[in-house]
Amino acid sequence: MISTLWPVNDDATAILMARFYHNHLTLGLPPAQALHGAQLWLRDSTTTELAAFLTECGIVVTVPEGPDQRPFNEPYFWAAFQFTGA
Repeated sequence: MISTLWPVNDDATAILMARFYHNHLTLGLPPAQALHGAQLWLRDSTTTELAAFLTECGIVVTVPEGPDQRPFNEPYFWAAFQFTGA
């Protein structure tokens, strides 16, 4: 189960979960490792990288900032998520 420790941003959550499922289902990573990788990816991705991934996934969300900005680098956007389970 993936849960959060505080209320989270909807757009950041949609992107994080898309990347989590990509890591877990496509790349075959265990859930905890897939979540951790998704968190790091969301934290470090530029607007350009996010847009490319979202287009590939068919997800429509508004990603603010300029092309080289990292709009979700603050812990508020990615640090609340935790995996619990086997």
